[in-house]
Amino acid sequence: MGGAGVTDGHCAALRRARERGAAVLGDALNQHRGDAHRAAAVCRGWRCTTLCVDQLVLSWENAEADGARWAENTDLGLIDIARLETGYAQTKWVAESLVWAAAAQGLPVAVYRPGNLGGDSTTGAYNPSDGNVLLLAACAVLGVAPEVPRWLFESSPVDFVAKAVVALASAGSTYGRAVHLTDANPTPAAEVLALMGAAGRPVKSFTSKAEWIAMLIERKVDLGTFGETVVALASDKAVWEPCLFDATEFDAAITAVGLERPRLDAALIGKYIRRMEATGLIA
Repeated sequence: MGGAGVTDGHCAALRRARERGAAVLGDALNQHRGDAHRAAAVCRGWRCTTLCVDQLVLSWENAEADGARWAENTDLGLIDIARLETGYAQTKWVAESLVWAAAAQGLPVAVYRPGNLGGDSTTGAYNPSDGNVLLLAACAVLGVAPEVPRWLFESSPVDFVAKAVVALASAGSTYGRAVHLTDANPTPAAEVLALMGAAGRPVKSFTSKAEWIAMLIERKVDLGTFGETVVALASDKAVWEPCLFDATEFDAAITAVGLERPRLDAALIGKYIRRMEATGLIA
């Protein structure tokens, strides 16, 4: 085992705890299915129920998929909840299961699974805990970026996703289905870094991922308040080998309602960079 003081006994205990948590959530799901059925009986005939469940549940399973592209109507019921390693992912699994239980009783529903939500395409306002934002900020501060062949930026501007949810829920074209509110063709990190340079924040050099992480640790103080977070983030394999999702139905649905995905170009990256500067994330 890698960490000091981490033993096989600790790992076994963690596995048992995760399995117990999964069992508790499974019991809760069975208990509340009756509530879902009663809600469906009350609401049957309304076209009003939507659920946004992010794609973390599918991401946890991607280790075995080896780059496979998850279909939009993937049935989460086929994924063993005990394999989901965090309570966060498990609650997403339960939430979607409850919605489909209500749908089975006649309640019209749509499930929207957002991918990574990027900053606002007009103002540049972003989630200060977003992984993409923090990685770009670290590259900007250090002036150095890691070379990772499979590093992709999957990101959809939050204002675009919000408009899409409202438009699709109002149109009703996605009811009875799950769709991925995501970019099915993520942008390679090298292209994003080039756009960052065009926006006035050039990366001066590249290094290996291991050397870059070592540099993060060594210069953590230079990163200010997000230093600890980005070091932990960079140590997560999933960050560098992201899950891929099909979004064929989503792309067709937004075209039908007249929406167009904002382009990830130098202008948009520039808005994010200026916002990072204005909020003090980067100097």
